[in-house]
Amino acid sequence: MKTKVIKMLLIFSFIILFIPILNVKAEELTTSDVLSFMQENNLLDEEENFSLFGRILNGNDEYDIDKFTYTIESTDDKATIKVSLNDKEKGSIEKETIINLTPNQISYTNPNEIDSLESRIDTILFTQIIYSIGGARGYNKDILINWMNQINLNQEDAGLTSQTEQIKYSYKVNDGSYNYFVNVPKSYTIDINELTDNIPVTDYISIKEIKKDVSSITLSVYSENHLNDECDIYRLNDQNQYEKVGTTSCNNGEFTDKNLKDNTTYTYQATIKDEINCSDTKTITTDEIPLTGTTICLSILGGLIILGLILVILSKKYNPFKKV
Repeated sequence: MKTKVIKMLLIFSFIILFIPILNVKAEELTTSDVLSFMQENNLLDEEENFSLFGRILNGNDEYDIDKFTYTIESTDDKATIKVSLNDKEKGSIEKETIINLTPNQISYTNPNEIDSLESRIDTILFTQIIYSIGGARGYNKDILINWMNQINLNQEDAGLTSQTEQIKYSYKVNDGSYNYFVNVPKSYTIDINELTDNIPVTDYISIKEIKKDVSSITLSVYSENHLNDECDIYRLNDQNQYEKVGTTSCNNGEFTDKNLKDNTTYTYQATIKDEINCSDTKTITTDEIPLTGTTICLSILGGLIILGLILVILSKKYNPFKKV
């Protein structure tokens, strides 16, 4: 009997000790997981993300690229990423990037001129890899975009060592010229399991509509980890660029966007102050001007006047009693 009890205790102890090991292994990511997610989730498939990240490809308006697709072929120690671009004038452009793999690590050394199209493609692929590491772990897309933009690329971060060079580009919209800066990777090494331990889930910002009318929209902003900070609110303009329209508290702060057009759709994002887009977008349509009694009367009166004018013109044209 004692032997049976001892055996059962040993088995039970083994199970208790072994279960955490199983859990750890289940939580471990492999480079294969990341590349599979990356292949199936091209961040630049969405127009909004393309306008944000795709501009990097164009340099100083050298290109006008509107499409970025890729396929991935991998072995145990490397992956070949074949990128297809479409330039509105030059047509199809094909490029290839090779990254090095171990089961839990991705590394790359850039062999290209730092200002070349190839380097700009590698910059986009780097963001895709960072995004896909978090995505393969199941994190929310908007949290990942926020986290991806905030990673410090010039220092050793948890799970990430990189060397970059900052390049300045400019683009023209109407009569204005705007500058932007890109950290182009010279090299990087990513430990895919260490890196995701620092995804700031609580930095996520929610933005919601409180009320609207024909000429204004009131929004509320909240970020659990930034209750004492301010959030900037941006509205998408006619040039498909976000422009800052106000600032409010990140702790359910309210902001009213005024002097808007009636029956018009507006798109907003909120950020922690001085950071790039990190909330999900909020699209709202203002109310249509209602038909009041006065408006209806004026509409009817206007219609009667027009009808009267038409009858006068017709009566003159087709009058059977012509002057002789």
